[in-house]
Amino acid sequence: MAQRMYKLDKTRGSSPQKLTDGLYVVMGNDSDALDFMYYYDNQGVLRGEVPIIGYRSHRLLFDDDGNILTLATDTNSDSVEDRVLQINKDTKKVTEVLDMEDLLKDYKEKCEKASDEDLRNSQYYVYMFNNNIGISKSQPNVSWESIGFTNDEGSNGNSSYYYKYFVDEEKRTFTLTDSFKVPYSGYVSSAQEIDGNTVIDSGIAGTFGEYDSSHTLIKSFKMEVERFIYRVYKYDFEEFYFA
Repeated sequence: MAQRMYKLDKTRGSSPQKLTDGLYVVMGNDSDALDFMYYYDNQGVLRGEVPIIGYRSHRLLFDDDGNILTLATDTNSDSVEDRVLQINKDTKKVTEVLDMEDLLKDYKEKCEKASDEDLRNSQYYVYMFNNNIGISKSQPNVSWESIGFTNDEGSNGNSSYYYKYFVDEEKRTFTLTDSFKVPYSGYVSSAQEIDGNTVIDSGIAGTFGEYDSSHTLIKSFKMEVERFIYRVYKYDFEEFYFA
């Protein structure tokens, strides 16, 4: 569980660059008690709490009658996961109960679709947090060391990584184009590119930090955890909390 801390311990990195504007949103605090999303500012000060049902804030919900509420995508729309559907537990009937495009119409009109004119439709970049752990209870005889994995525990490993790949689906190829070392976490964790910087959550270690475009640490933060921090993403909250 990520313990509620009103001000996090922080470490200044060697990068002279500034942190991006916004709040770090800590998602997931594996807990038997009431769970929260925590909002921290660039000084590590707690600025908000959002109580949630279950330790992850992306999940299936159930209404009072036991019906399932879930996010879905209209394949005829140009946006994804913005429909809330109800699945009746008895009849299995599926009903749309909310269209986020209608609810947030004004906001969507201000959004711009991300694009890269140099890429074809079958090409794109994908980045991730590489936990750098080799273990599988369903495949106990696999020799992970033979393919380069030396860590087999959730903690006490040497390092995890940020990885970025160029994918060409037409050629059925992928190429590692960028990477850098981050604090080790064998499970959970996250990576996010934001305004030229990269936010990294090393969940088992209970740390998250922001790196500049050269992958040099600007600042990191430390939380007290029972198990881990599930994910950390940063949002500017413009026209929501901030002008």
